[in-house]
Amino acid sequence: MGDVEFKCRANFDDDRGFKYFKDSADYWRTPNEFERDGGGDCEDWAIWWRQRLIDDGIPEEDIYMTWVPWTPKESHIFLLVRDDESENFWVMNILSYDICAVTINDMVDLYGHTGERWQMFQGATTSIDKWNDCKLRMANETGPTP
Repeated sequence: MGDVEFKCRANFDDDRGFKYFKDSADYWRTPNEFERDGGGDCEDWAIWWRQRLIDDGIPEEDIYMTWVPWTPKESHIFLLVRDDESENFWVMNILSYDICAVTINDMVDLYGHTGERWQMFQGATTSIDKWNDCKLRMANETGPTP
């Protein structure tokens, strides 16, 4: 097992008893808010894992917040983590039971890249606004980010 895979698996498995729950306002929690509230929905988990991976030494540019349509009325967010050693991306998805590896060939028809390292489909600009708001709140929080 490579270093990136190990860090992804360790962070995926260490859920610290946090719970998945939907919020009605689609509020994007910072890692500190996530821990205070005892969990969150898909983007909250992705933001929490992202910060933990960065704290574990994974370069920020190798971590992709990924947005996909999930049902006709809902979207879903998860993480893709680039692993140059294995040439895979590790998928960290709160709605699955484990992480899995995919190659760039698996994704070529599914995802488009933008300047924010955000995997987006057309019409998802509100997600970028919410992510930017969350990053601003994270920068303004006092104390170390978990």
